[in-house]
Amino acid sequence: MTIRPFTLFDLLTLGNYRRELLTLDSARAVTRGNLLGLTALFPFFNPGQYVFTAIQENDLVSVMGQVTLMENDACARISFLAPRDALSEDEAPLIDHLVMQAGEWEALYVMAELDEHSPAFKSLRKAGFAMYAWQKIWQLTSPGEGNPRIQWKPPSATEMTAVQGLYTQIVPALLQPVDVMPRMDGGLICTSDGNIQMYAAITSGPAGIWVQPFVHPDTACAADCLQALLHAIPNRGGRHVYICIRSYQAWLESALEELGAKPSSQQAVMVKHLAALLRDEAKVNIPEKAFVKPAAPITRSSIEK
Repeated sequence: MTIRPFTLFDLLTLGNYRRELLTLDSARAVTRGNLLGLTALFPFFNPGQYVFTAIQENDLVSVMGQVTLMENDACARISFLAPRDALSEDEAPLIDHLVMQAGEWEALYVMAELDEHSPAFKSLRKAGFAMYAWQKIWQLTSPGEGNPRIQWKPPSATEMTAVQGLYTQIVPALLQPVDVMPRMDGGLICTSDGNIQMYAAITSGPAGIWVQPFVHPDTACAADCLQALLHAIPNRGGRHVYICIRSYQAWLESALEELGAKPSSQQAVMVKHLAALLRDEAKVNIPEKAFVKPAAPITRSSIEK
């Protein structure tokens, strides 16, 4: 068995993988569409993103996998494994290879999302991934009639502070390092009568729009906010809107059912922590005779002087 980087020469056999793709990065799949296109396979087509694709060659079949990391993010993502029908419990070496590449990029975590019954689930476990949560992806289709009291808008700096406080209340501490804290750009807040009810982190792509909401459990108008969101997303065009609901906000699923949203099958959110090793050249040299001179003791005579 050998593992090597994907090259231009592999384009001739790319069709063997295209129809049997196991997607492990749901947001990338619904926003970008084809994960086996040229722009998705080679890093020079992806400004602001690290991309590495590798092939594990066995005697009978070859398996392809990919890992990506957005610039300034701490969490890398396994994008896909292929072909799906060839996956067994023997992909752990390929996954380890992808994880090592993420470590070279100085990522602190690697994430993968997949059905618990997927053949790759055991391979991820063998490679050191642990399940942190589960999620469902809901496709919101019908905008319906909006509530005039519900408004979505970009947050101000002051409102963003409140949103980040909401995030820390909702997202479990174990998931906060990999569930990125909301930022000023790329998100909207929902207000009702001047009060913040919900924040939606939005990622857009040519194939669709990904929304990750953060909603306080005491919010009474979650369904109205989600319904109004379809009207509020800028430059939506005809793209589908997908809402990611993780297990710590499972109560939102009833609101989405009321709106007629369509759920995906349940996915496991799996994470592996990476240890940051100190390189020899980065060691700090401390002089052998370095010491701190103790301060002179305080006495009554010194105070009187």
